Amino acid sequence: MKALLYVLMCASIFYLSACGKKGSTTENNKIETTEHSHNHEHGEECTHEHNEPEEHSHEDECDGHDHNHDHEHSVVSESQAHEHGDNENIIMFTSEQARNLIEFEIETIKPQTFYQILKTSGQVLSAPGDESQIVATTSGILEIANLNLVEGLSVNSGQQLFRISGKNLSENNPLTRVSEAKSVYENAKTEYERALELIKDNIISQRDFQQIKLSYDQAKLNYETISAGMSGNSKAITSPMKGFVKSIVAQPGQYVETGQLLATVTQSKRLVLRADVSQRYLSQAKYVQTASFTTPYDNKTYELSDLNGRLMSVGRSTDNNTFYTPVSFEFDNKGNIIEGSFVEVYLKSQLVTDAIVVPISALIEEQGHFFVFVQCVHEGEYEKKEVRIGASDGINHQILGGLNVGEKVVTKGAFAVKLASMSGEVPHGHQH
Repeated sequence: MKALLYVLMCASIFYLSACGKKGSTTENNKIETTEHSHNHEHGEECTHEHNEPEEHSHEDECDGHDHNHDHEHSVVSESQAHEHGDNENIIMFTSEQARNLIEFEIETIKPQTFYQILKTSGQVLSAPGDESQIVATTSGILEIANLNLVEGLSVNSGQQLFRISGKNLSENNPLTRVSEAKSVYENAKTEYERALELIKDNIISQRDFQQIKLSYDQAKLNYETISAGMSGNSKAITSPMKGFVKSIVAQPGQYVETGQLLATVTQSKRLVLRADVSQRYLSQAKYVQTASFTTPYDNKTYELSDLNGRLMSVGRSTDNNTFYTPVSFEFDNKGNIIEGSFVEVYLKSQLVTDAIVVPISALIEEQGHFFVFVQCVHEGEYEKKEVRIGASDGINHQILGGLNVGEKVVTKGAFAVKLASMSGEVPHGHQH
């Protein structure tokens, strides 16, 4: 009997112990699986599971910025990852970094007018009547009067540039030619003065008098031309206008003939832009209104509208050698534009309204794809967005896709933002 009672007592103790353990486990599960939610700053509800008692509560704001945690996370928080959706294109670039740049600008995208662009090549030429050629007025040995005479030198009207000497020349000596011209002139003058007396008494006919007078006038003109600028045994050659030395053809010490080209002087006040249009685009050329061009020596783009430019002509025929048709503009040389240089030309024809346009400096190219950096809602955050580009006028690019009106784009300093995205010092997310 005692043995039976002992067995019943052990069974009761085992049953009560198992029930207690089960209740404890159930209670613990209630604590561990307790879920709580808190409001996202953007109106979203974030649900997290925490292995902590119900009595431990904290307020989260799921904007990835303002958290009042009593503990620190060593990794990016769930709320931050939820906000950006693990967007690796979000780049941090602080205001301090922007201030350290020489140029950093952000512009808001607004619809604007843009031209249809026809890109081609061209050349800057001197305008008609804006340059003059300097030729030898006598034969002889060429000497440089100005030791600093170089192409591009600024000169004044009447300034001496060359001298032509007859030293050691037995033929075509300038001094000899002056002496001969002077002798002819003096004889013609004496004959003319005698004829003036004879015509008074009708001793010679009017026809003979006119012939004598003509010979005198020619001899006088020839002598004055040959003797002009003579000093000793050399003759001075001067600039016919104020401007710049465009080119120097003859070299010092060279023998030159009368009429031979020595140099060219240009005023460079007005220049001509000649664009060469392929036959393929002739149908578009008739709509051309203005243009811009980029010079290769300083990579600067000039707008003809800023240079008092105007369309002169659109060619009606094609050069048989090059198969191109010229389109010509005239403009003021307000900058350091070098006459004769070959340039890239952007012909502007019909207007495009409500176009999305960004400066070329806003674009970043990577393996044939183009990107811009758009400012996010939070300060210091920029999103890298791929865009589809259209035509360019050398200053701006039309954007055909990837950008919307109202977005704020980094137009200056975009490369610095790109470097920040590649640097390990600048995080892609937030730190708490």
